[in-house]
Amino acid sequence: MQNIQKYDKTNLLALLRQVRGLCYSIFPLIWAFTLLVSVGEVLVYPGVIKKYLLIDPLWIYSILIAVRLFSKYDPRYKKSVLSEKLNKINLSLAFLFGLLYLSLMILERLSYPNFVFSKLHVHPAELKWPFFVVLISYALSRHGFYKIVDIKNKIKLEVIIISLLLMVLANNLVGIRLAIGKDIFFMLNNPFASYGLKMGEKVGFLFYEYTSFIKTNVPEESTILIPPRAYPWPQTGNFAYLRYFIHPRKVLSGKEYSPEADYTKNEIDYVLIAWGETTTAEPGYTHGWPKFDVPAEKIIIFQSSDREGEIYEDYEYE
Repeated sequence: MQNIQKYDKTNLLALLRQVRGLCYSIFPLIWAFTLLVSVGEVLVYPGVIKKYLLIDPLWIYSILIAVRLFSKYDPRYKKSVLSEKLNKINLSLAFLFGLLYLSLMILERLSYPNFVFSKLHVHPAELKWPFFVVLISYALSRHGFYKIVDIKNKIKLEVIIISLLLMVLANNLVGIRLAIGKDIFFMLNNPFASYGLKMGEKVGFLFYEYTSFIKTNVPEESTILIPPRAYPWPQTGNFAYLRYFIHPRKVLSGKEYSPEADYTKNEIDYVLIAWGETTTAEPGYTHGWPKFDVPAEKIIIFQSSDREGEIYEDYEYE
């Protein structure tokens, strides 16, 4: 019995050595891929990785942390020149991303919502993720953790980065506090509010009324073609988000200038007509969808001053 236990323990230790060796070897690739994912969400739009790779970025960040923790216990780590260079790169990038995040968020608050996106075409709130990636990679290394906890009354770059981290956390906590405060204020002033009023307050009255209009006019077994997932359609173009409001109806995403579906095969029952929920649009997109002709039995009008009800004609893009 003792021999069996000893054999199992030996196998387990051998397996752990193999795992930490593998983590040490692949960490630079995992780090580069994770950083690319986080920056991609900043430059394209939040959710682009989940849409095209079907992976939640939080899983990727979790894998990075696990690989970092295992890799630093490999015997090669202490003498690794590459690991030392990565630590320096992480430290420099943490300073850069932290400063960019705070600067752009302050600029956004001093102007108007989506100001930074409309001018620079980046999503400033998402900069907290590349900041997190490089900071956690540095902090979990032995060298990085030692430097952070052993400041010795000297003003170092690590101290500045810790200050930036605290400011980023404070900025996010303020945003959470304002959101919660707004909800509490609404509940106190509207203790007997209807479900429709509550939903309109949370997601926007126009969007909620539009989804109610869809549920009223579109049968549950139907498939609806919706705009691409991009600004200016962050709600009507987000198939996962929109599906929550109009379930069990199915949704398919089209392109801006093409349906990406064959009408002759009865893949599509309805096509959404949407101007857009935001005042600005990301590069390559403009308000109004669909931007292609749709052979239709009828057009059902929602909130129009000059036309009401149903129009029995094709939809023609002008």
